[in-house]
Amino acid sequence: MRTTSVRARHIAAFLVVGISFTFRTVHAADAVFGQIASTTHPASKANAEGLISGIQVYFASVNAKGGVNGRLVKLKSLDDGLEPKRMAELTETLIADSSVLGLVGYLNTPGLLLRLP
Repeated sequence: MRTTSVRARHIAAFLVVGISFTFRTVHAADAVFGQIASTTHPASKANAEGLISGIQVYFASVNAKGGVNGRLVKLKSLDDGLEPKRMAELTETLIADSSVLGLVGYLNTPGLLLRLP
């Protein structure tokens, strides 16, 4: 019984150290948000460019005040050409990218209706 208790404490200590290390690593990086919007298709170009500009202006305002907990907020915008399947593929790419904290400001209604695998 005592061996199990000692193991449990070692595992708990290891997890605490691992979580602390992970938090410090993430804390030091920029806060990157991913976006998919068609900047090349004529039907959505103006809307996409306006949305991207609006997000960047807001992020610049946040960064001018020191960012979020000292982290600069950045936008990683990808162009799907207004193709639903391309939007899904690019979204998977953003999700797989460990530097991307979250997703924001999507444009492409048909692409939003697709299910990701």
